[in-house]
Amino acid sequence: MKFENENDRTPTDVSKIIGPGYDIKSIDKDGNTRYIEVKGRNAVGAVALSKNEWFKAKHLAEDYYLYVVWNTKDHPGAELTPLIIRDPAHNLNPKLNIHYLVDASEIKEKAV
Repeated sequence: MKFENENDRTPTDVSKIIGPGYDIKSIDKDGNTRYIEVKGRNAVGAVALSKNEWFKAKHLAEDYYLYVVWNTKDHPGAELTPLIIRDPAHNLNPKLNIHYLVDASEIKEKAV
C-alpha cells in the first residue's frame, strides 16, 4: 500500500473480499487501474497463484500485476521493494498446473 502511495497511485486493499483474484486495486492520477496480487515469501523462491488469480490475470492482462516480495523473514516490518511483473499470465510460464483427478470408480461408488 505504501509503495503504491509513494508512486502517486491510490490503493484500496480488497484482500479480505472473497473472489476478486487480486489483493489491491490501485488507481493513478490519470484513472488507470492496477489490479495487484501480492506474494510475500520468507526467502527467495517460487510463488503459487490460485486458479482464480491466474484466471483474473489472463482476463485483466496488462492491467494485472504480480508484486513479489522476498526475504520478508530477514526484514520483518521493513519496507521492501517488490519485484513487479505486469501481465503475468502472458509474461510468465508456470511450471505446474494442478488439477484434482477423481477416479471414475470412486465417483460410481460414492454417487447418490
